Amino acid sequence: MLLYVKFCGGCNPTFDRGTLVKHIASLLDAQIVNSYPEQADFGLLVSGCSRHCAKILGDVPHILIDHKVDAEKIVEEISQFLSASGPDC
Repeated sequence: MLLYVKFCGGCNPTFDRGTLVKHIASLLDAQIVNSYPEQADFGLLVSGCSRHCAKILGDVPHILIDHKVDAEKIVEEISQFLSASGPDC
């Protein structure tokens, strides 16, 4: 599985965005990509605050996560989406 990740500008120094994304990717057994979102199976928009300045490019299905996220809940939501989308994901 390819997981496209788009990070915000990083205004919240207390939120370790990279560690969270690596944890989610490991739970999904996914490879992280930061370019070519159209080739990804799913996308994560990672924001450190309520401004949500990270925007996705293309039409990849995605979810917005922020500093209040529960990684296991996100993994469950992504897995359910991919299961409903068919065997190619």
